[in-house]
Amino acid sequence: MVIEIIAHIERAKDTLGHEAFIVRGTRISVAEIVMLHVLNHSPIEWIAENYPLSYAQVYAALAYYYDHQAEIDRMMGDKVAHEREATQHLPTLDDLKARIEARGSK
Repeated sequence: MVIEIIAHIERAKDTLGHEAFIVRGTRISVAEIVMLHVLNHSPIEWIAENYPLSYAQVYAALAYYYDHQAEIDRMMGDKVAHEREATQHLPTLDDLKARIEARGSK
């Protein structure tokens, strides 16, 4: 008998329109669970209690990540690069302050 973890995971678009692997029936991505657990050291219990996820969904997301780590890491890197590029043209806080001061002096 073969049990498929993929039953808990699906490929979809995230809230910004980027391709992502998400927990089926939610909008929570595998990458988000990875960041919480692997990078932030959040316990699985905390994730399951603070997100609308079962323990099975959290473990499935982590198992899916480790089975597809290179692809998901690439997707996370692409998303970060896209977000960095999108915000690169935003004014800094100093720019905004200067604009406000310039308007006040008119």
